[in-house]
Amino acid sequence: RGGTRLRHFRAKRKNSKTWEHGADPLFKRIPKWPAAHKHMTRKTLEPLNLAKLRMFIEKGRIDTRFTITQRHLYDSRCVSK
Repeated sequence: RGGTRLRHFRAKRKNSKTWEHGADPLFKRIPKWPAAHKHMTRKTLEPLNLAKLRMFIEKGRIDTRFTITQRHLYDSRCVSK
């Protein structure tokens, strides 16, 4: 007796470890470890204006004989980050 009624009921039974009454389970709500940590600790670079760069070159803080790198900009205090 019962036919397919009981079979359907058994198929819809929820996993007791992750079932949270319709809400997303906790393991889905928490961001994955490496990606979330890298996103939170990512450096935000400071924008550099060409006029500001020109001013630092004219003051003599940056040497134009060599290629200008981020390290040169940081050492000359043209950018802070």
